[in-house]
Amino acid sequence: MNNQSKHYQWAIIGAGPAGIAALGELLDSGVAAETIMWIDPYFEVGDLGKHWGAVSSNTTVKLFLEFLKGYRSFNFDSKDTTFALEEADSNGYCQLRHVAEPLQWVTNY
Repeated sequence: MNNQSKHYQWAIIGAGPAGIAALGELLDSGVAAETIMWIDPYFEVGDLGKHWGAVSSNTTVKLFLEFLKGYRSFNFDSKDTTFALEEADSNGYCQLRHVAEPLQWVTNY
C-alpha cells in the first residue's frame, strides 16, 4: 500500500448547486481538475436533488439554462440528451427536479 498523500490546491465541499458552480468557476478559470478535491457523501445535487424535486422553482427556466450553458467546462451544449428543462417555457418556472436532472448530468460529466 502506498502511504503517500495527495495534496490539492482547492477543496469544494458539497455537490449541490453551489458546489457545482464553484467547480465550474475554478475549471473555467484554468484551474487543473487534478488540483481540486470535490467532497460530497452522495453526489446527488445536494438537498435539491434528494429532497426538493416536487417544489416549484422561483427562478425562470431561462436563468437555469444560462447557468448550465454559462460554464465552458460543463460542455452542456455537447451532451447527447435533452432534458425536460430545455423543453419548458423559458420565461416560466418548473419543478426543481427538472433542474436537478441536468445538474446531475454535469456532476457525472
